[in-house]
Amino acid sequence: MRYYGIKRRIQKEKILYFYVRRLMWLQWYLSIETNREKKKARFYQTFSVHTDFLKKESNAISENRCLKLNSIITADLVAREDIDKLKRGLKKLLKHYRGSKFLGGPIGGLEEFCSKIENMDSAGVSWFNNVNCGVFDFSGLDLESDIEYFTVKIRNINASFLAVESEIHLSESAQQSLQRLIVSDYRDDEGYVHSSLMAPKGRRGAIDIYGTHFFNDENLKADKLFENIGCLLWKFHNKFAHYLPLVLHGHGICPSRIECYFTDIDYHEKCDRFWNSVGIQDYQGQFINRRHKIFFRDALSGRYELDGTYGRLLCITNNKLPSPYKYVSTEMEAYEIMQEYSVTFFRLMLLSLLSKDAGGIIIEAKKKLDKIKLERNNYNKLLKLRYKFSKDIDLYQRYFSDHNWNRAKKKASDLFEESDSVIKQFAENNKKPFFCFGYDHFYSGCIAGAKKIEDRLNDLEEEKSHN
Repeated sequence: MRYYGIKRRIQKEKILYFYVRRLMWLQWYLSIETNREKKKARFYQTFSVHTDFLKKESNAISENRCLKLNSIITADLVAREDIDKLKRGLKKLLKHYRGSKFLGGPIGGLEEFCSKIENMDSAGVSWFNNVNCGVFDFSGLDLESDIEYFTVKIRNINASFLAVESEIHLSESAQQSLQRLIVSDYRDDEGYVHSSLMAPKGRRGAIDIYGTHFFNDENLKADKLFENIGCLLWKFHNKFAHYLPLVLHGHGICPSRIECYFTDIDYHEKCDRFWNSVGIQDYQGQFINRRHKIFFRDALSGRYELDGTYGRLLCITNNKLPSPYKYVSTEMEAYEIMQEYSVTFFRLMLLSLLSKDAGGIIIEAKKKLDKIKLERNNYNKLLKLRYKFSKDIDLYQRYFSDHNWNRAKKKASDLFEESDSVIKQFAENNKKPFFCFGYDHFYSGCIAGAKKIEDRLNDLEEEKSHN
């Protein structure tokens, strides 16, 4: 799906808004004299903003303060049976798009480099956990205006999959475009049309009527930031997929990502409106230490309430605070944290994305199964459904079954050890627990979603066996 359905959603919302507004205006303008005032009142009631009390405060960044997107780390899966395609694609990338702006990169020749990728299975006697492929840029292509350079690393995920992890650094023009949105006092007074059922006066049944939602400006600004980055990642992965057999992008799913921001805003400063406007609420994250905090949930508007946003983490680093380590800056400390722990977060985010996709596959299969059960001599259709379902759900089942999830939790707990001790001390001193949506809740949510899918699969298999 182009742009992961983001632009399609925006276009659909605009067309529906224009259609309903024009329709209600015509109903008012063409109505008979006795109903004209009622239709007029209904029109203004639907399309006038009634939430001014929510819109008075600014959602712009505080004066002389900064929040800047430093990089986007993204990860997609590659099936191990596609390793030959992966090697061929990496060879082409190295030959055509190897970055000339920086020194360094893979050591040895292409054959040695490909041999390391082949030996990324932990079942072997000697194996590699990750292979650094170097720095690349899309010089001479349209993407050059959006992406300055990116790094590529192959990660060992489990027995069935490898992960292609890329750290993307935006071009100056793309950075400035996002920065203008981040610092702005965003306003959106149009509203978003929705339909609902209402009982008609004096008659039985129900009719479909249109109304308008007006969301908080800061939440709509967070939506805009989320959508802009999502569209940029689609362009990147769409080009990337010409060379590498990317699983999630190939299924129209936006790969998991970690957005890394640098700021000089103190966490004690009162600027909740601004933080909300970039998708951040204080309790939805956990500190690593005083300088770094990871947010495991984002705060968007009700437009994404049904869909949810999976596979997105935000890492905020206060680079105004000095690092306690000698010869290591706060920025370098953030980089080292992501180098070591990003794959741990990606394992869980990828599970959430695949669980969501599997849920849709199960619902669609259940609908078809119910329809087949109503027909006679339905064995051929049932066999075809079984084959298609097992093929579609195979991606999720292979990923979930081939991993030790407790190990991922243990790895994350090492990163948040300092934070956990502070939270525990707070609870003991104040005789009440301190709540934040930390890594423990993040892990539990990912595993609970997968186990729910497992229960649905068992129920569906049992239902199929009775037909």
